[in-house]
Amino acid sequence: MVYVTFTVTAILIVILAIFLSVLADLIDGKSTLKDFVISFLLGSAAALPELTTSFTSLIISNPDLAMGNIFGSNLYNIMILAFADIIFRKRRVFFYAHKENAYNTGLIIVLSGVVALSMSMDFSYEIFGFGLDMMVVAIVYFIGMKMVSKYSVADIGERDRYMFDVESVTYQVAVGNESDEKQWTSQIIEKESVETFDRRLKKRLDRYSLKFIWVLFFITASFVLIDGSLLTVAADGIAVETGLGSTFVGSFFLAASTSLPETVSVITSIRLRNYNLAIGAILGSCLFNFINLIITDALYREPLIHSVNDSHLYTVLASMVLLVIAMYSMLRKKVANRWTYLIPSFLIVLFYFISSYILFVNSVG
Repeated sequence: MVYVTFTVTAILIVILAIFLSVLADLIDGKSTLKDFVISFLLGSAAALPELTTSFTSLIISNPDLAMGNIFGSNLYNIMILAFADIIFRKRRVFFYAHKENAYNTGLIIVLSGVVALSMSMDFSYEIFGFGLDMMVVAIVYFIGMKMVSKYSVADIGERDRYMFDVESVTYQVAVGNESDEKQWTSQIIEKESVETFDRRLKKRLDRYSLKFIWVLFFITASFVLIDGSLLTVAADGIAVETGLGSTFVGSFFLAASTSLPETVSVITSIRLRNYNLAIGAILGSCLFNFINLIITDALYREPLIHSVNDSHLYTVLASMVLLVIAMYSMLRKKVANRWTYLIPSFLIVLFYFISSYILFVNSVG
């Protein structure tokens, strides 16, 4: 029964997350709220599944699920981006990464390094129940975000340009000719209509009033809270019933389930040839996981990092390795051919499963 519950709630959380994002987007178009309010709304809609599972993990006194969900999600997100790059190999997704993507990747690596260092040291000090190491993470996060914002340079003319039509999408993409001189030529890719689930849903809901959309938003958010809680409880049941341990179940099954909406988003963005959006969505999700970590630590009232299984260190270190490979893919300039280009993506996918096996062995051992 616990497996059926987990499967059903995992599928539902994907549908609800997409529905919630569409509603938030409609509110953005219909309301007169300020930009920062809309940004908060959109961010909350995307992050609600992860936050719900983390909070529920604390309620059922299983912080390992929360920790596994957070860093397992980072590991899974980078793997999915690499896997999508392999599937859509002709499009060379990483080739279109903006400089800001590389900066954000570097920040995630630094933040992961701070967490890994704290986990490997006896640094379990706290102030009013808030871990001192989490204060360091929070400071590094906000300083890092400020630096990324300051030094990011939009290289739209160098990499890619997008022109969007309301009903369909017209793309103008700068394409490299792979010569040593790296001369860029522009070409127009034919008008293409990509009728996705969220696009059809938005069209159907657009005719309703703003008040009705708001009501739907809060109802959907409530269902996400309920479904996310049931998903977490089911994951806890699987950990107990199978003996796999909360660390592995949280890092592998729960993290993958709560990251499924990002998977759908990445595939949709790549189909729409909005490659930078696909990369940005994944990195944004990874960055938000550190906010999730900080909030979860504050709610736990004890140093979270030092209250969980030591095996989580493998997940954090593995995510750093995947991020370094992904960063290399974003920054490299010369690629001999398609298969040479794909080597980093293959390495990311391979290392994901190797690290998952290592985590499995150390969790049940």
